[in-house]
Amino acid sequence: FDSQYKVDRLVTASQRLCPECNVIKGPRCRHCRTCGVCVDLFDHHCPWIGNCVGRRNHAVFVLHLCSAIVLQCCLLWFSWSFLEETCEETGKEAS
Repeated sequence: FDSQYKVDRLVTASQRLCPECNVIKGPRCRHCRTCGVCVDLFDHHCPWIGNCVGRRNHAVFVLHLCSAIVLQCCLLWFSWSFLEETCEETGKEAS
């Protein structure tokens, strides 16, 4: 295992073996209790994507968050325009 950080090279072999799945893991690797696997650069287990967020899918998770924000903004804009149009029609009928 090659790393650019000095602290990574100081980790002993006994600390690299995962007691849960008996696999040699990297220094920033953690075992996910939900999935039951070791994940490199483990961030968290996301229930919305049903997966652990780590090294290989961090960009996908950020893309998921951005798309959710865009969707919320679109829904807010469509709701606002619908309510504005409905209020204008109601105001015309009343006068």
